[in-house]
Amino acid sequence: MFGGLSKTLDANEEIQKIVEQVKDGVDKMADKCFLNLQAIQYRYQSEKGTLYYIKAYAPVKEGDDNYVHLKIFQKPSDKPGNLELLAIQDNHKRPDPIEPF
Repeated sequence: MFGGLSKTLDANEEIQKIVEQVKDGVDKMADKCFLNLQAIQYRYQSEKGTLYYIKAYAPVKEGDDNYVHLKIFQKPSDKPGNLELLAIQDNHKRPDPIEPF
């Protein structure tokens, strides 16, 4: 989809890899250390690169019901360093829709 924001899609292995590459930045922006980040769903917008909005399960301790929404820009390159974590929203729940922010 060029220009407009996609519908909400289930996360796949490629989206999980993107999330894993920015995890340190997510921890830093949130000022906490998440046990892991598991990509659940995402939306994207393509224009001079790809802007991703990703919902990820983000527990701080076992049993947490915490989700974060991530805003990540992927520059049009396969080289390392082509991802930029732009923003995060913490304290979401699983049913919360992914909206642009």
